[in-house]
Amino acid sequence: MKEESVKFNDAALNAIASQNAARFSNFQESLDKLSGDIKRLEAWLQACGVCLHTTIPVGRDEYLSWTTLRKEWRLVFQTRDNDDPSGDSMIFTPLIETPVRTRLQCGPFLSKLVNSIAAMLPPEPKMVQKSKSKAVDDLDSVFSKEDEIPF
Repeated sequence: MKEESVKFNDAALNAIASQNAARFSNFQESLDKLSGDIKRLEAWLQACGVCLHTTIPVGRDEYLSWTTLRKEWRLVFQTRDNDDPSGDSMIFTPLIETPVRTRLQCGPFLSKLVNSIAAMLPPEPKMVQKSKSKAVDDLDSVFSKEDEIPF
């Protein structure tokens, strides 16, 4: 992305802005990439039919989950409801709908969540042979086309 050059009258502000210009200029692109990853991961897990509830901690009283929300499997950010006097209630928000700060906080944990889900999956099934087995070949040699019953 093109670095935006900006000049300030305040020398300290100008120096800090220049020092961090690349980070600021690339921020929107980085955020778009993270949001894209969140959407793709959610769609991929849904398409794979993964329906195994998984939750990992991402902060104090904050969690990242693959769970159902409004009858749909979603990547969900969970946090303690500070308005609940008992302190027992949680707020569940689709990760893609959370504020930027939350998405940035959870981004590094996406791979850990996928790893946690993968650990719950059964072992990969052995691939079924696409060609006929030897037993089927032997049966083909026993029966000829003349032995077939027409329908």
